[in-house]
Amino acid sequence: MNSFKKHIINMLITVSSIVLIVSAFNYTLDFYGVFSVRKVFKDFTPNEHSLKLNFILSEENRSNLIFGNSRSGVVNSLDKYKSWYNMSYSMGVPEEFLMDLKKIFNERSDINEVLIFLDEVSLFEIYKNHKNQVLRKVIDLNSVERFQYLFILPTIDVLRFMISSLIKNPQLDKTIVYDIYESGATVEKNFDYDNSELICAENILVKNINSYPLIELFKEKLAVLKEIKSLAEKNNVKIKFVSQPFSSRYFLDGFRVSTYFKFLEFLEEQGFKVNKPTNCLVVKHIDGQWRDLHHYNKVIGEQIENKFLY
Repeated sequence: MNSFKKHIINMLITVSSIVLIVSAFNYTLDFYGVFSVRKVFKDFTPNEHSLKLNFILSEENRSNLIFGNSRSGVVNSLDKYKSWYNMSYSMGVPEEFLMDLKKIFNERSDINEVLIFLDEVSLFEIYKNHKNQVLRKVIDLNSVERFQYLFILPTIDVLRFMISSLIKNPQLDKTIVYDIYESGATVEKNFDYDNSELICAENILVKNINSYPLIELFKEKLAVLKEIKSLAEKNNVKIKFVSQPFSSRYFLDGFRVSTYFKFLEFLEEQGFKVNKPTNCLVVKHIDGQWRDLHHYNKVIGEQIENKFLY
């Protein structure tokens, strides 16, 4: 055997070994939940979209659905309303909700009610990009599609999670649990809550955005929302659209959020109703009511669910 052949064989052995190690790593740890090895997800977001869609297609006990992005994930985290399932997933947008509902209505005729949450992500997130994102792409968990996850090299988020897991004290640190196989909600552990009355901050500075250049975007999104509404009505499903609440500290003078408020005005002018989540759209930021600048915690989540999940 000459040196060239020996080099090729050694290279093939090395590559095969690396592929085997990476595959074993991905299957055993199953960070995204696609192999059903992992059933409990703490602090690391699995592929909620695929997992939840797969779950709800056959889960007859959950006949009411909540759609939104990670912000609304905390709604019904105590699973107080047993007929509801929280379908919210990372960067979820109306185009994806529409596709999901088409699949769900095609396989289930017992859905009673749907709640759709909207925010600036609904306007600006490009959902087509999700097909290339392991966290957000939709795959059929009952097909060979899931095996692509065997060959994914660990991402920065995976490595960061593994390092943080080594240094965290789970008894003391705040923890987020993604309750895929029960409520579908995001469950907070070891958080400090402030249950005082929510304070509205509707007079917060918002830039004067000229909505004229955005009219085509507004019309495009309205068309999707109308299709969702029409689809629900054709299937005799009650549907409500709700705005996410915003923290008073969340850059409300920024272009994206200011544009979203203009979009709400546009929807109102078109006779399309979007409900307020609580008494107001902008809530004063009190640390015990917000997980961070973007995400409200269980305190606000409970007020929303008590208003809409009845």
